[in-house]
Amino acid sequence: MRIIFSEEAINKKVNGVSLAIALAESTVAIFDRSRAAPNLFLSLFFGENVANINFSKTDHHLYDTIVAIRKIINELLESRLKNPNSTEKDFIQIYIDQMRENDRLIAEAKGEAHNIKPITKEEIIQQLYSFYFAGIDTTGHLVAFSTYCLAEYPNYREKIEEEIKSIFGNSV
Repeated sequence: MRIIFSEEAINKKVNGVSLAIALAESTVAIFDRSRAAPNLFLSLFFGENVANINFSKTDHHLYDTIVAIRKIINELLESRLKNPNSTEKDFIQIYIDQMRENDRLIAEAKGEAHNIKPITKEEIIQQLYSFYFAGIDTTGHLVAFSTYCLAEYPNYREKIEEEIKSIFGNSV
């Protein structure tokens, strides 16, 4: 989470819990509810622009949590945009640097034809969510598949155990 949403995000709270826990809980809940309330999933990417009509009480609470998470991410982004000399090493900064570079190139073009598109804050927020969700699925699938392979092929598991012991000793 630190790499995607920044070091500052670690201490942020949503409804009294850490941003990380709020993201994890809302992600699970959204995927559980995605068929019954597809607007919940869309609200992650499009925020308050998605109609929240016909939400159950639980879904409406989840929607409010999503809006609160987006607000925090937007505040982090705004804070970083105000600091042109930031040296942070996270996805927020990568996108901000690219946003500024695109703005500079567009200004240099001064009306000449170009194919450079400005990057909006909303696009940055959507990309941060994309990285977050992509990491959840791929990591979970990798761990599950690795566990399966180690159980299915014990000879490879033994080789891996030997290599780990050669590096870390018997303390692992």
